[in-house]
Amino acid sequence: MGLNITPEQRREVADRVRSEAGQRSEMLREEMGDRLFDLLEENFPEEYAARRRRDGARAFVAGVAVGLIGRELLRRR
Repeated sequence: MGLNITPEQRREVADRVRSEAGQRSEMLREEMGDRLFDLLEENFPEEYAARRRRDGARAFVAGVAVGLIGRELLRRR
């Protein structure tokens, strides 16, 4: 009456369970991060806005630098 599970089937099930647990863990981390940012925005609006401006400026400067480097590399071809 007992179930006969081969070692290979046992490994497959264990791998599947580990994979699903990893995916759930990643989803929970992302959701916690989103909620943390929401809380920061609600409780510290000035600091949050300043940080977004700083991050936006950094991203813009990085984009300009990458564009200039890319243009120079293409010119040299």
